[in-house]
Amino acid sequence: MRDQTLVGTKRLCLVGVMIGVGLVAGVLGWLSGIDPGERGDRGIWLPSVVALGEIRTRSGIYRNTEGLAVLEAGSGEFQDRESLLAEKAWALNAARSRYEKILGMGKESELYGKYTEIWEIYQAVSTQRIFAAIHRNDRNAAFRVYQTDSYSLFDQANRVLDELIAFNAAQATRTEANRTALNGETARRSAFMGLGIGIGAVLAFALCGLSLAIGKADGAGAGLDRETDGS
Repeated sequence: MRDQTLVGTKRLCLVGVMIGVGLVAGVLGWLSGIDPGERGDRGIWLPSVVALGEIRTRSGIYRNTEGLAVLEAGSGEFQDRESLLAEKAWALNAARSRYEKILGMGKESELYGKYTEIWEIYQAVSTQRIFAAIHRNDRNAAFRVYQTDSYSLFDQANRVLDELIAFNAAQATRTEANRTALNGETARRSAFMGLGIGIGAVLAFALCGLSLAIGKADGAGAGLDRETDGS
C-alpha cells in the first residue's frame, strides 16, 4: 500500500512539474509570436528625408546659378557662371547618388523615377536653351526661357520632390509609432511571461508539496499500524 502511495505521489509531483513547464513554454511561444517585420527596421525613412532635403536645396542653388547667368548675359561674366553651374550640377548629382544608395522600392522608387525624368528634361532642354541664348547674346530670349518653360519644369520637379519628402516623412513617423507599439506589446507579453512562470512554479511546488505530505502521512500511518500490531 505504501509503495502504491509513493508511486502516486511521484506521479502527482511529475504532473505538477509538467503543468509548470507547459505554462512556461506556452507563454514563451506567445512572446516569440511577434512578427519581426513589425519592428520597421527594414525602412530607413528618416535618412531618406535628410538626403531628399539636400537634393531640394542643391537643385535650388543650381537654378539660382542659372538665374545669375541670365542676369549677367552679355557682360562677359556669364562664362564664369557656366563653369560654376557645372560645379553645382556635380554637387547635385553627388547628393542624388547618396540618396539612391538608400532608395526604397514601391511608391518611393516610382516618385523618384518621376522626379528624375522631369529633372533630366529640365537640364537637357531648359539649361541648354538658356545658355544657347546667352551665347547668342540674346538676353531677352534667355530670360523668357528662364521665366516660362524653365520655371514650369523646375516647379514640376519640386512638386514631385516635395511629395517624395512627405511620403518618406510619413513612413518615418509610422515606423516610429510601430516601434513604440511593439515595445509596449513586448513589455506586456514579458509581464505575462513572468506571471506564467510564477504560476507554473507555484503549481509545481504545490503539487510536489502535496505529494510529499501525502507520502509522509502514509508513512506515519504505516508506522502506527506496526506499533499497533506489535502491542
